[in-house]
Amino acid sequence: MKNSKLASLLSKLSPKEFKEFGKFVKSPYFNSNSNVVKLYDLISKYFPNLDHPKLAKENIYLHIYPDEKYNDSTSRGLLSAALKLGEDFLAVSHLKDNEDRYKEFLLNELCERKIFDLFNIHLKKTRTELENIGDKDEDYFYLKYRIETLINSIDSKSYIPLTQKDIPGDINIKDTENLIIYFLVSILKRYNYLFTKTGSLNVALDMKFLDEIIAYLEKTDLREIPILNYHYNRAMLYRSNMDEKYFLELRKIFFDENNGLNQYERYNLLASISNYCVQKKKFSGDELSQAQYEQFKFAIENNILTVDHSEPIHPVMFSNIVNSQIHLDKENEAREFIQNFKDRLAPDRMESAENFNMARIYFKEKKFDKALECLELVQNEDIYYKIGVKNLYAMVYYDKNLIEELILLLESYKSFLNNTVVLGPRLRENHMNFILILFKILKLKDFGEKIDIEYLKHEINDTPSVLNGEWLIKKITELI
Repeated sequence: MKNSKLASLLSKLSPKEFKEFGKFVKSPYFNSNSNVVKLYDLISKYFPNLDHPKLAKENIYLHIYPDEKYNDSTSRGLLSAALKLGEDFLAVSHLKDNEDRYKEFLLNELCERKIFDLFNIHLKKTRTELENIGDKDEDYFYLKYRIETLINSIDSKSYIPLTQKDIPGDINIKDTENLIIYFLVSILKRYNYLFTKTGSLNVALDMKFLDEIIAYLEKTDLREIPILNYHYNRAMLYRSNMDEKYFLELRKIFFDENNGLNQYERYNLLASISNYCVQKKKFSGDELSQAQYEQFKFAIENNILTVDHSEPIHPVMFSNIVNSQIHLDKENEAREFIQNFKDRLAPDRMESAENFNMARIYFKEKKFDKALECLELVQNEDIYYKIGVKNLYAMVYYDKNLIEELILLLESYKSFLNNTVVLGPRLRENHMNFILILFKILKLKDFGEKIDIEYLKHEINDTPSVLNGEWLIKKITELI
């Protein structure tokens, strides 16, 4: 059974789900193969250890067919039947947990079978429940679209116009209205995700219909549809190259606890307004630093640190929160955050995230040796950590006056950026400008004229995209 598709599926089930799967397998409605029941009972003795020798194909066959010679075709057929039940179990479980889809399918069946008395009862109940929910996302509008479609279907089958007076004054177009809103929310949601990726990864995308969608929405009163208003402003924030008016509108939505957004949308909203603060802050933005700190503090207090509460905190989000605290000289608060929330990181990322962010705290406190000790314990799991670690090493080496080590690091840092195809152009430019300016500072460190140093300071101020510009300005000021 090891390395089988069935083992792959079962390994993703929790102990509770595995027990539920047992009920599913033993239900005559879903399964009439008694040998699959025997297979489940055998697996349950060793679950979740699916690599146990007793679960080898030959041993499974011997357990279920004790008096027969091993037949590989029969064994594979048994595993295949169990796999099909596993797939059915996942689909049925999803339907059971997804109330909106369940309601849609039930209403559709009642309509198709012309059981109109029950249809009307469930229709009224579903409409009431829909209007009372707080998070009106795209699924809300999709279900409303499907309900109105079913109503129109019933009306069209029973309606027979005989004369002009039989033509209704108002034709129901609510299905169309809800379909349009569902489409707009869904496509903008997708495009907003792509916008965030094009900012950090090296990808180019053709976003079809975006201009037409924006033109349509600019003529619409978006205040009536909060979820659409949010996605419109988020798209415009990226499309306008971070225009402040869209940031302010999104920030207003974020702090509104009755904004109608679900956990997923609130998390992505936090990411968007945080990206604005990072890009616009550059190296002199105390107001934006305070704004970002307040956003993260609100997110911590309202548990908006992940897409859903079962997921681990992303290491980049974790680091951004710590950085916002450090920037406002709140090192103790940053330490407290690390200790209180490190357990919510993925287990394989926890140690690196803790050490990387502690290194940043020690660097801020000018405890450079402690910072280096922490950096040595960081595993560079992804590209964001790799460049983040290199950047922090560079600043520590400079402040410790380890010039030879710094020069070697900067050359390696630059080579890495040049040879990495994954990074987006903006992020690459931020880091590359940091390297080039730090090289210039090194050249001026011992023999630079004051006029050249002043000019470099002016050059940094005129550079639109540079990482840690505030620190670079400070180093130049020290030379002056």
